[in-house]
Amino acid sequence: MRGMEHRDYEVLAIQVERVYTRRRIVIRPRRARAEEGEVVEGEIVSVERLDAPDGTTNGHAAAPLPAAHPLPLPSGLPEFDLIDPPVDLFRLLDALDGAESMTAVLGEDDGARPLLVHLAADDVRNVLITGGPKSGKGTLLRSIVLSLALTTPPDNLRLAVIDPPGRALAGVCGLPHMIAPPAVTPREVDNLVHVLLRELDDRRREAGRAEPRLVVAVNRPLEMVRAVGPLAMGDLIHLARDGSRVGFHVLCSEPNPNGLAEELQACFPVRLVGRVADADAARRASGRPDTGAETLAGPGGFLAVTAADAVRFQAAACSDIDARRAAAAQASAEGLRRFFAVRAVGV
Repeated sequence: MRGMEHRDYEVLAIQVERVYTRRRIVIRPRRARAEEGEVVEGEIVSVERLDAPDGTTNGHAAAPLPAAHPLPLPSGLPEFDLIDPPVDLFRLLDALDGAESMTAVLGEDDGARPLLVHLAADDVRNVLITGGPKSGKGTLLRSIVLSLALTTPPDNLRLAVIDPPGRALAGVCGLPHMIAPPAVTPREVDNLVHVLLRELDDRRREAGRAEPRLVVAVNRPLEMVRAVGPLAMGDLIHLARDGSRVGFHVLCSEPNPNGLAEELQACFPVRLVGRVADADAARRASGRPDTGAETLAGPGGFLAVTAADAVRFQAAACSDIDARRAAAAQASAEGLRRFFAVRAVGV
């Protein structure tokens, strides 16, 4: 079978299993068949069954199947990456029963082991997420925020969300950890930043009070600066650098990290880098050479980059709807238990 030569059959889909060693073609006959052994509508068959013993298919000459795999496809088709399926955030959280407070779930490494980050550790504090278009930055930021909330009670963790695009973090707005609704408009952003700066100053005056932890999640900080004004960059530096001494943690998702002030870039000892266009873009995104970020499979393929190491992982993902449901279930321990039970049976 070569391309679409078998005109009596309509190719609906090519299913590639995760191990990438078996391929199946789902076909549907264009007209009904009555003879025994013929293909029926909706059946999944091997390609070999399409070829009659005499080397024809419904009267049309058919070239023998090549021995090599994958199957030949018509020329001119776009090439697609073979990527791993999404890693379910809630499956990982369910398997990590009793995770330490302030633990965020990043995803699974190449060995399918959960990859976690303890945000309160001295060598973490703040995290920058970056990568090319459609690499999964916003989804990863949402997963980190939600996993922090699900491993840490509201008495020990407060959340502030700045999301000028208004998309990536809308699903976490119902969490009881939130100190205010997500700031989207310039006025909302400006007001929330002033609240955070007052809280930072209060903590410094109170002999460095660091509890409860306060996580500031910012989606697209450069959009925030453009909307609010250039002073917003200094405010972010103040929150990330000085806030780390009094229990503040800043999470930023930004596709253009070089647009951030160098002083702010220096506040992120951990970078989570998604796929980028080339090696030069990988160096700029990760802050170090030869990470191979340009070879990542996307979306969802990331590197956790520190000064000493770079670890590949597949990012944990959750839909906006599931994030909203989990946030609502956080209102009670029983509600959260029921949420995970329902997720476990696939309802």
